[in-house]
Amino acid sequence: DILGNIFSIPSKILLLHWKVDRHNISSNTVSSLRRYLADNEMNSVKVRLNEYAPGGEWSRLFRNKSVGAGWRYTLGLFSALGYTIFPGRLFGGDNFNPFTDTISIYSDLPTIAMHEAGHAKDATMRTYRGTYAAIRLIPLVALYQEALATGDAIGYLRDKQITEKEKEAYKILYPAYATYIGGEASTFFDGPGYLFTLAAVIPAHIIGRCKAAGVNDVSEKSGGQCVQPVENKTGASCTTLQDSVTVPASSDEFPQQ
Repeated sequence: DILGNIFSIPSKILLLHWKVDRHNISSNTVSSLRRYLADNEMNSVKVRLNEYAPGGEWSRLFRNKSVGAGWRYTLGLFSALGYTIFPGRLFGGDNFNPFTDTISIYSDLPTIAMHEAGHAKDATMRTYRGTYAAIRLIPLVALYQEALATGDAIGYLRDKQITEKEKEAYKILYPAYATYIGGEASTFFDGPGYLFTLAAVIPAHIIGRCKAAGVNDVSEKSGGQCVQPVENKTGASCTTLQDSVTVPASSDEFPQQ
């Protein structure tokens, strides 16, 4: 994990957050992801928290009948091989693998975790999941799929009025999305790829922070009023909208297929 944090320095600098590819996932990130999955009734997806499990991934590849065998034994094999040879535990890179139906998290940021879960949610809505995963290889398609996952994460946080994480989402997910814009630009134009990335990420940071600044605090929306009764041994109490989503959790409670 020490090497992983060293290798992730460029990503930390690019997104201006030291928790990117931190390789140490806090209970806050875990509980936020658990709540998102529960609210969206996503029970089959596997979540790996800073884990390297090639055997498990190969097994899930062979058993994942939601993706056609033709795609699993072509692109799916390459994805599993890449996971095995270039472990995210070392190189980082939060992602969702549609061929194994697995979310791999290395960053200690709830918004990134929910973004990857958004990809999983998007996949479950597709009739032909393998084809939907494969068309990502077509130029510009990744921008569409990334926009859906980003929009879903931000929309979820806005709907639940989890304002601190919504602000974080704008600051992190906007520049993260911009890295894909830079990547796509480099396929169409000659020049150093990092220049295209910087040209997209810098304004995205500015826009993201402007959007975050426009988000009202929970206290302004709810007036600090009780929104949900909570029973305990001492009697009834109440919790704010913010508190209602921070439930204790551990990674052991994720599906273990």
